[in-house]
Amino acid sequence: FNAAPGSSNSFALSSVGDDVYLFSADAAGNLTGYDHGVAFGASFNGFSFGRYVNSAGEESFPSQTALSLGTPNADPRIGPIIISEINYHPATNGDEFIELLNITASAVPLFDPLRPTNTWKLTGIGFTFPTNITLGAGQPLLLVATNPAVFRAKYGVSNAVQILGPFTGALDNSGENLELQAP
Repeated sequence: FNAAPGSSNSFALSSVGDDVYLFSADAAGNLTGYDHGVAFGASFNGFSFGRYVNSAGEESFPSQTALSLGTPNADPRIGPIIISEINYHPATNGDEFIELLNITASAVPLFDPLRPTNTWKLTGIGFTFPTNITLGAGQPLLLVATNPAVFRAKYGVSNAVQILGPFTGALDNSGENLELQAP
């Protein structure tokens, strides 16, 4: 990778996401018709992506729990923050919400500690986390479509649970992609 920048056989991958394509060719360089491509998102320094096929046969390239160059791929990395619940089609007079959960034993800042204004995002609802939000070990956080104080009172949510919102728009009842993105 990038052994001689600018040369025809040199390339690099972007840490903010990229695409990779593999094409098959014969000895004369003529394409044979086989190709396979993948897109991947941003990566933390020192982490790699690996091919993973789920039980439905769907291929993805999640971050791995360990580097595995030259060996079978490691397991997919899960967390530290996960989307643990989505209420996208509430009952009459109910409210939409998304619950996040810190599945680790450590507090996780939802911002870049070196650049505190660079915060996490939840795409699909266009939510950008405010600065200086940290999710404690094992703690949930609710993103709500209404006023957080009204939501807390209406559902009797403990003051120990952080509630943020409102997020704009509405969750699509027929499906959409939500993606939690860390800076």
